[in-house]
Amino acid sequence: MSLRDALNEIHTSVRARFSLDDACPYHFERVRAWQEPEFLDGVIVGGQDDFTLACRKLCRREGIDSRLVHCVTEFGTEHCVLEATGWVFDCYRETITPAHSLPYTWLALSGYSADEQWVWLR
Repeated sequence: MSLRDALNEIHTSVRARFSLDDACPYHFERVRAWQEPEFLDGVIVGGQDDFTLACRKLCRREGIDSRLVHCVTEFGTEHCVLEATGWVFDCYRETITPAHSLPYTWLALSGYSADEQWVWLR
């Protein structure tokens, strides 16, 4: 299996078990603390940060380096995605997406592990 296939499988797996709660606000501080998402009967119910952290957990389990990205969407809203080898896991997209093709402004990148500092780009 190629790396891209493995990443797509992770994205598909999380999307299949994820229920986006639009009322659940994005909490950058929660993401910075690397808090794990909560499961309810095997389903992840929460906001975009929960989706991102669930994808990150599975990437780590598979030995795939990834980092969290704090960004702003084309609509001006704050957002959180996961980047792994140039591919982005985004709860609003059907599949992984090349980072360079997203209309997002990247504000900050986490390290590849929780003990690394975030790098602010803007």
